[in-house]
Amino acid sequence: MHAAPHLKTPRPYKLKRMDDMKILHTQEDFVEMLEHSKREPVILYKHSASCPISARAQEKMADIKHDLPVYTLTVQYARDLSKHAAETLGVTHQTPQAIVIKNSEAKQDFSHGMIKSETVSDAVAEVAG
Repeated sequence: MHAAPHLKTPRPYKLKRMDDMKILHTQEDFVEMLEHSKREPVILYKHSASCPISARAQEKMADIKHDLPVYTLTVQYARDLSKHAAETLGVTHQTPQAIVIKNSEAKQDFSHGMIKSETVSDAVAEVAG
């Protein structure tokens, strides 16, 4: 028996590849990212591997990844590091979350629907001066 042509089978949600993002695994990686932020603004993108809102935000981050240094961590795989990042940067943990960092300090952070390529890019430009 065939499905009615007007009924579509749901497709599994696929995330865009983000090969240019640097994945944070350890506190040493986090320190390296903070050191990088002393040379230029960077973005830390924290996300959930199982959340469709995170997946949409990840697509927005993929739009800007070639223009700006983006570091990422997946909360399920790096809970302690995610907590450490939030505490060190003085931000409330959220997922998804994009944090603009300059001189080892969080300058702006965005979560959920506020994560848009133009919003984050504008924040970085403002921080860069």
